[in-house]
Amino acid sequence: MAWDTTLLGALREEGPLIDLVHRQLTAGDPISVTAASLHEVAYGYAKAAHAGNRGFVRLLAWLKGFISEGRIEVLPFSSRAAVLAGELRGRHHALPARKRARQGSKAGARVAWVMDIQIAATVWTAGRELATANRGDFEVIAELISELAPGGPPLHVATPPA
Repeated sequence: MAWDTTLLGALREEGPLIDLVHRQLTAGDPISVTAASLHEVAYGYAKAAHAGNRGFVRLLAWLKGFISEGRIEVLPFSSRAAVLAGELRGRHHALPARKRARQGSKAGARVAWVMDIQIAATVWTAGRELATANRGDFEVIAELISELAPGGPPLHVATPPA
């Protein structure tokens, strides 16, 4: 299973998500995240740290260490995923109405949509299921993938783990 940005951004040194990561590692089934999700979370932490929120300096350092220790698998944005993402964006370059209403700025919403497309393309090409708190947008992308790859495996979009 691969987590999107909504779950990776909620991961902390203590709490239910870190416990889940450790259980999955022990079971030999590590949690995966995409490079795009890691990018989004690192950007958010760095932006908050630059604005003077010292807690995010520490959180970014912890996340970098956690990733470098290999406790979460990072799925790369491969050439196959890049081509799929380009095709998806070409088919549905406009943002879903919900995403436009929820983001702070129009430009920010566009970036988030492109990142969601990259996340979905990466997860699908890796043959994984996607866990997200943002099911609506990813279900739109899953439908587009089904149109582009009829007869291929679907992108499974799952509710976040408990």
